[in-house]
Amino acid sequence: MKSFTKIIIVTIMILSILNGCSVVPAENKTINKKQSSKKVLTLWYYWDIAKNQQELSDLIDKFNKSQDKIEVKTRYVPDEDFKKQLSLSVIKKDTPDLVLIDSADHAYYNGMHLFEDLTDKIDDLGSYDQTVLNSCKMNGRVYGVPFGINCLALFYNEDMLKKAGCEVPTNWEEFEETAKKLTNENTHGFGMTALQSEESLYEFLPILWSYGGEIDKIDSSEGKKAFSIVQNLVRNGSMSKDGTNLTLVDLMNEFINKKIAMMFNSPMIVQTIREKAKGLNWNVAFLPKVKENVSVIGGENWAVVKGKNKDAAIKFIKYVTQKDRVESYISNFGFLAPRTDIMEKQYLNDKIMRKFYEIYNYSRQREITKKWPLKSEVISNAMRDTIMGSKDLDEILQEAQQSMDNISKEEQ
Repeated sequence: MKSFTKIIIVTIMILSILNGCSVVPAENKTINKKQSSKKVLTLWYYWDIAKNQQELSDLIDKFNKSQDKIEVKTRYVPDEDFKKQLSLSVIKKDTPDLVLIDSADHAYYNGMHLFEDLTDKIDDLGSYDQTVLNSCKMNGRVYGVPFGINCLALFYNEDMLKKAGCEVPTNWEEFEETAKKLTNENTHGFGMTALQSEESLYEFLPILWSYGGEIDKIDSSEGKKAFSIVQNLVRNGSMSKDGTNLTLVDLMNEFINKKIAMMFNSPMIVQTIREKAKGLNWNVAFLPKVKENVSVIGGENWAVVKGKNKDAAIKFIKYVTQKDRVESYISNFGFLAPRTDIMEKQYLNDKIMRKFYEIYNYSRQREITKKWPLKSEVISNAMRDTIMGSKDLDEILQEAQQSMDNISKEEQ
């Protein structure tokens, strides 16, 4: 059996080739640089939405002021670099004390035994949505706590659809036709991210699942239908190839600036759109479907990294996961609460945000596997090649399937 150290090195090599090897400087918005007797903890996160960065800073400030023994500071690492930098920190033995990590990546680091067992240290784990809590588990033990939940919806410009004489598309055929009708010299009908990051999988998986496809059988007829949607959108001009360089926040800005008429995105951006584009007439809906509605579960988990500061880090996790505290901040981040006793009562007077609660009930969790980052990379590469049109689609899928088969052999 191959060691996880070797897997880390291979992962870093792959990500370094795709993203470059620049190290992001540390960010510290929540600690005074003066000498302090407090135990200093570092929390890594990758959110690039300014509002969420500020909300996180405010939450940490409240913790720092609530006691005089521990000081938490933050470091922002871009999403496309996060896994590479965290894996590199393990090799260099310079890991953070805390992380907010994508729920899909949690199992990979659990396999490395990077995170502290929190099973008997955090109260009310039975109140958490068990689907998202499962992303933190290994061998029946819990190695993290869900921070929040999001899912993917279709965002659309109501005025543009009305002008083009279009209804909100409910299936993929209607979606392609609508995207084409909405496209003109100033606007693309649709935009999606195909950046080499987990955001790409978040965007694509609902299309694949809608057709009945699975990532381990990416060259199936269902897989080809899903990739053909992406290929067709680019070929008929409804979607720009620039998606290979855009994040979900970039898509949001394109939507606000009326450069795209439709996009798939998460509830995290709703408040920012409201603040930055008060005159924009827009709404959200279920994603197009073949037979049944489907979306993808996203979100982050809190995790404590093993090390000398683990006890202090657990105190922080205990603080931020108290029910009344979660209830006080989670909606400010644009997330559904991971606790069902909070989530069911959220956004009752907000039609757009409540729509995400409806969509969540039709959403699937990404595969929980130690090999997820490698599988994710395969799909991201296939998306990029499809959008860029650098190869025949059958060739792209055959190469992707071969890579996926090799990963599956190692997984056994």
